[in-house]
Amino acid sequence: MIAWLKGTVLHLDGNEVILDVQGTGYRIIIGENLLLQQQYKAGETKEIVIYTSVREDAITLFGFESFEARKLFILLLGVNGVGPKVGVKIIDQLPVRLIIQSISNNDFTPFLKVSGVGKKTAQRLVLDLQGKIEAFILADREQGKGSQATASPTEVGAGSTYILADTKSALSNLGYAERDAEAAIHKHLRPGMELDELIRKCLADLNRSAN
Repeated sequence: MIAWLKGTVLHLDGNEVILDVQGTGYRIIIGENLLLQQQYKAGETKEIVIYTSVREDAITLFGFESFEARKLFILLLGVNGVGPKVGVKIIDQLPVRLIIQSISNNDFTPFLKVSGVGKKTAQRLVLDLQGKIEAFILADREQGKGSQATASPTEVGAGSTYILADTKSALSNLGYAERDAEAAIHKHLRPGMELDELIRKCLADLNRSAN
């Protein structure tokens, strides 16, 4: 799985960026505000934190400014009614610190400013993440308020937090129950294991159990 990319901007189309990484073009969906703030232009070299969305019919890359934003995006995806496109809009249109503060304070009103988020979704988002946001804050403090996009790919690969979250998200997107996915992850996760290897082992285990 891809968690970070550095390459040359080859093409821009709306909020989609084609990034040329050593001759391979990666299509990445990025929030419109981030595109403007970072002043993406063809021919420029950019580093982008990536979330890889895996579905049976598609693999989609979503880009973020920091690993902190990416981690929060993964939390948002766990809320019923919040898909990747809405999650990107929330991260893009609201500062990370405002999102954390709003959830901690049980205040759903800031989310109503995000296009595509209604009152019911905003209320559910705050309610569902109320208990999870404290763990996010503690982990963020331990990691020095989140790694930035300049972190090396080696550091990213070694981060068990991201491997656990990405694997769980990938398995959930493929239709596996959260409890089964977590059991498979804890069974196969080993120090230094790469994300691709963990997902392959979990899928093999889950498929055997289903047969």
